[in-house]
Amino acid sequence: MRDINLLPEELKPSGSVLKISAKLNKIALLGVVVLLISIIISLGAYLLLGQRLSASLVKQEDLKVQIKALEKTEQRLVLVKDRLTKISSVSSKPRANDEVEKLSFVSGLFPEGSIVERLELDKNDARISISADNLRTIASYLASVISSGEYTKINLVSLEFNPKEGYIVELSFP
Repeated sequence: MRDINLLPEELKPSGSVLKISAKLNKIALLGVVVLLISIIISLGAYLLLGQRLSASLVKQEDLKVQIKALEKTEQRLVLVKDRLTKISSVSSKPRANDEVEKLSFVSGLFPEGSIVERLELDKNDARISISADNLRTIASYLASVISSGEYTKINLVSLEFNPKEGYIVELSFP
């Protein structure tokens, strides 16, 4: 059966218009499909890039924490290195305690009535000058220092007599 058309035949579109209309419908349908596919791809790319961005931010924060920890470690290492440098520089310098230890034993041997006139401490040598009223005090001091056995070498630098001060003896302990 044939469709009944109540419109007059003159108002009916021509064949070329119908072909163009069919082609435009196909182009519109194709455009909608391409638009939907583009929207789906764009949405997927947006979600994927958003996920990568959040993962990247998490990694960035983790790296910041690691950098801070490494900076603290570096600061500690710099401080330790500085301390070691200072320790080595201090330990290479002669210490006053070493020289004082040389004379600590001698100071206990001072006889009664003797006076320490001069005391010199060097890195390799210690010198001490004592004075006394009589020669017996000086002799007992020398005897006690020599008999102590504490020193391997004792040099008698000078032995003087001054009528106002008495006897003055200067010893060197290399």
